[in-house]
Amino acid sequence: MVSISTPTQRPRLRRIWPGHSLRLLICERWALTAMTQIVIEPSTMARDGFACGQIFEDIYATTDFAKGRPPLIFDWPAYKTLEDAYRTRLFVARHEGRVVGFVLYLVSQHLHHADNLFAHCDMLGVHPDTRGSGIGRRLVEYALTFLRRQGVTHVIHMHRSMYEQTTPLFAKLGFEPVEIAYMKAL
Repeated sequence: MVSISTPTQRPRLRRIWPGHSLRLLICERWALTAMTQIVIEPSTMARDGFACGQIFEDIYATTDFAKGRPPLIFDWPAYKTLEDAYRTRLFVARHEGRVVGFVLYLVSQHLHHADNLFAHCDMLGVHPDTRGSGIGRRLVEYALTFLRRQGVTHVIHMHRSMYEQTTPLFAKLGFEPVEIAYMKAL
């Protein structure tokens, strides 16, 4: 694990991966304020899935995000199956050990572009108490670096039209709009 708390500090290397031995992972630290530290690191659904689900449920309940959408019911066994097949990548932001943000990607070969490994953002969420502090941007930046190192060639972030807060984030990170999705309840 590489831990960086200031730009001048030399990183320390440690090998840590919950449930998996000898996987080298990178953990980035930065100061949110002079008094607090946020740690961004890879994680697993077994370790942090519940906390991430709670954050997403808070977003669903406290914003217009759910407007016109079916009720939120997570299929945790399906996520576990995907994780066991190394088809998910979960990254979390922690403050004092508590998950305050996360991004979850589903990774697979694209059916139309078989030579490319795609990562599709399934969920991105930041706890209401820490929104606006740059945690979402840092999570995505960290994930992009990590995914690139694992051979991912393209990353897709879907955007909910009523959730305009994410538009500037993705544009600043170099994402370009490529599709418009439509949905109809039957």
